Amino acid sequence: QVMERELAGRRAAEAQRRYEATRDVVDELQRALLPIELPVVPHIDIAARYLTASRDQAAGGDWFDALPLDDGRMALVVGDVVGHGVAASAAMGQLRAALELALTTTTADLGSAVAQVDAFAAKKRPLRAATVGIVVIDPRTTDMEFCLCGHPPPVVVSADGNTRFLHQSGSAPLGVGHHHAVVRRSLKAGDV
Repeated sequence: QVMERELAGRRAAEAQRRYEATRDVVDELQRALLPIELPVVPHIDIAARYLTASRDQAAGGDWFDALPLDDGRMALVVGDVVGHGVAASAAMGQLRAALELALTTTTADLGSAVAQVDAFAAKKRPLRAATVGIVVIDPRTTDMEFCLCGHPPPVVVSADGNTRFLHQSGSAPLGVGHHHAVVRRSLKAGDV
C-alpha cells in the first residue's frame, strides 16, 4: 500500500509538472502573438498591459492591438476568441491578422472593415462568436467611431474623473450573421 501511494504521488506530481509546462507554453504563445510595442502617434498616448486572468485559467483567445491608419487615425482593438489553449491562440492570431488587414486597407470605412472580418469569421468555425471592440480615433479632431461586436463597451474617463460607458452599438459577435453598426462620437481633450 505504501508503494502504491508513493507511485500515485509520483504520477500526480508528473501530471502537475506536464500541466504547468503546457500552460506556460500556451501563455508564451499568446504573448508572442500580441504586439511587441505600441505605436507613437502625435496627440494621443497609448498604453496597454496584458494580464492572464489567473494562473489556473489557460491563456488563449484574447488580444489587443493599436493600429495607426494611413489617414492619421488610430484604431484601438480588443477581442476574444471562444476557448483557451493553443487552438484559441491560433484562431486569435488569424482573426487579429484579418482585422489588421481589413482596417489598414479599407479606405476610411470602419463598417466595411468589420463586414470583411465578419465574413471571414463566418467561414471558419474557430472564429465564429469571437467578440471584438474597435475604436477608431482621429487625434486631430477628437472624433471617434466604434463598433462593438459582442464585446463589452469601453469606458471613457473624462479629465475631471467622471466615467461613462460608450453606448453599446448593438452588435452580436463575429461570424453569426448579424449587421455590425458603427457609432460616431466626439472625445474631449484629456479623455482616457
